Amino acid sequence: MTTPRKLAEVLAARTAVRREAAERRSRGAKAQLVARLRALPGIERAWLIGSLGKPHFGERSDADVVMEGLSADAWGRTWSDLQLGLEVSLDLLRLEELEPDFAERVRTEGELVVGS
Repeated sequence: MTTPRKLAEVLAARTAVRREAAERRSRGAKAQLVARLRALPGIERAWLIGSLGKPHFGERSDADVVMEGLSADAWGRTWSDLQLGLEVSLDLLRLEELEPDFAERVRTEGELVVGS
C-alpha cells in the first residue's frame, strides 16, 4: 500500500534525479561552450549570462552568451559553430548591439569567460 510518506519519498527521489541530470547537462554544456569560445580567434571578450552553470538551470534552459568584438558578418557562422553538438539551445548576442544599460549589466554581472 502506498502511504503519503512513501509517495513523498518517491517524488523527492524523482526531483533529485531530475536536478542531478540538469546539473550534469549544465556543467557539460558550460565546459564545452567555454572551450569553444576560448578557441575563437578575434573575440575580445565573452560573457555567460543567464542560468547556465547556476543552480536554477533546468530542462528547458538555454545558454546565453554575449560577445564583444564579434563582427555582424561573422555572427551566423559563429552561432552555428558554437551550437553544433551543444546539448542546449544557444542565444548569441553582440555587446555592440545591446542597450547601454543592458551592456553594463553584462559587464558587471555576467561571467567573463574570454578576455580580461
